[in-house]
Order: sequence, then structure tokens, then C-alpha cells
Amino acid sequence: MKKRVFLQRSILIYICLLILLSMLAACIYALIYLLRQGLSDLKSWIGLVAAIWGGAFCIYTFIRMARNRIILLANEIFVPEQWGSKSYKTQYETHIVYTEIENIFITISDKNSLGGEASQIFTPMPYIIFECKSGQKAINVYYYTKRQVIQIINMAIAQAKLLGNNLAINGESLMLDFLKNARIGKGGKS
Repeated sequence: MKKRVFLQRSILIYICLLILLSMLAACIYALIYLLRQGLSDLKSWIGLVAAIWGGAFCIYTFIRMARNRIILLANEIFVPEQWGSKSYKTQYETHIVYTEIENIFITISDKNSLGGEASQIFTPMPYIIFECKSGQKAINVYYYTKRQVIQIINMAIAQAKLLGNNLAINGESLMLDFLKNARIGKGGKS
């Protein structure tokens, strides 16, 4: 299997990107305007510093958003750790080896991917839970479309079967069951 990368594609991501692009355009415009006018007074210098900081914030946020992804490799699923403080993190670095997967289900939780408290989570978020021989491992899929979640599950099952792990699970039926029976789980368990 080739390396497959899933980037976040929720409508919320598109709205955030639009706002960030607008902010970045405004910062670039302000920077050019201030440099053409000359930096003769304190207001100009404050505006210059604000434009530079605003642009740097936008670039940093773009990088943070691009880093949040799910990577399906030949032998494992890898999810990098989300940047930020512990109170903001919903996803910690996760490695899921296909041959260790025993079951897969989807749940909603107000915890982070390790099952711990995250004080900045204001709404319960959906997680794909992989029950492995070494314990449960969760992947936050809040900013992914339903189609992406189904693809991730189906591709993980297909790769697990190629490696000798015969799972009798279907991603579409998992998603339908989840949508019918959605309830808030505690610590990644439903």
C-alpha cells in the first residue's frame, strides 16, 4: 500500500482558512502601505509590528492546520501530535499497527485521544477507536468528513487483511451505526 495522507476537510476548516487568508491579506496590505508611507511616527511603527505579528500568526496557524492529518502507511496508521498546550490538545501522537487491531468502532467523547481531560474541549468530538492487543487507541476525526472517515476505516481494514489480520468490519456500516446510536463516551469508550 502506498502512503496515504488524509488532511482535514470539514466546512469549519474551510471557514477558518478563509478567515486566515483574509487576515494574511490584510497584514500584507498594511505592511506594504506602511512601508510606502514611511515610518515617521509611533503609530506607523505600531502598525508595522502588528502587521508582522498578524502575518506570523497566520502562517503559524496554517502550519498547525496542515500538521493535523492521518497517515496510513504500509504497516501502521500514524497520527502526529497536535501542537499546543495540554489543555488544547485533542490528539496525541498515535501509532496503530494493522496486525494488532482486534476491533474498530466510532464514539463521541469530551476527552482527548488518550482519554484524559482537555479543558478547552467545549463540544464532544467523534473518535475512531481501534481496540488493539496493547489497548485502545483513539483518532480524533472532528474535522474530517464522513466520507473520509469511512475511507480511513475501509483502507485500514483492507491493509490489515493484506497483513493477515482478518477483520470482519465494514466502514460504512460502522458509520451508520454511529450515526444511529451516537452518544457521549467517557475516555474514548462508548
